[in-house]
Amino acid sequence: MGGRDDVKSLLPLLFERMVTSGELDGSIVLSTVAKEEWRSWPAAEQQAIKDYLDAVWRSLLKEFPSRIGAFPDAATFLEAAAMTGDGIEKYLAVWDATFVPAADRHLAQLVTEHDFADARRKSLTVWLCREEVADRLISAFERDHDAEWADDLATASDILSRQSRA
Repeated sequence: MGGRDDVKSLLPLLFERMVTSGELDGSIVLSTVAKEEWRSWPAAEQQAIKDYLDAVWRSLLKEFPSRIGAFPDAATFLEAAAMTGDGIEKYLAVWDATFVPAADRHLAQLVTEHDFADARRKSLTVWLCREEVADRLISAFERDHDAEWADDLATASDILSRQSRA
C-alpha cells in the first residue's frame, strides 16, 4: 500500500469496503494500520479509527448472522481488532452490555467454535469462561427456548460448563 500517507489516504475506501464486501481481510488492513503506528497519528485520526471499529462492532452484535463483509462473525472481528495493537477488552465490555438476542447468538457461535487450548486467545478464553457468560447463555436459552436456534445456546452453555470443570 505504500507508506503512511498512502495508508491514510486509502483508509476511508478500505474501511468502507470492509463493511460492504468480503473482498478484504480485516486483519491485514488493521495490521497495516498498526504497522504505520496509528497511535502516533493526530488525535482526530486515531479517534476516527476507534469510532469506526466501535460502530462496526456494535452493528455486528445487533444482527445475526453478520452482514458486515469482512467480519462474518464476532471471532473474525475480534482477531482483526486485536491487530491494531489495542486489546479486545473494550469490545468484550460492549458485548457484556449488549442484551439483544443477536449478541447472544454470536456468543453461542463463538463458544462452539472457540479453541479453548489456543494460548494466543487466552484473554478471550478467560472472558468466555467467566460465570457471567455462562449465566447469560442460560438466561438467553430460557428467554428464547422456543426459537429454532435455542439449542445453539444450550450447546454453548454445556461447552462452558465442561470448560469450568476442566
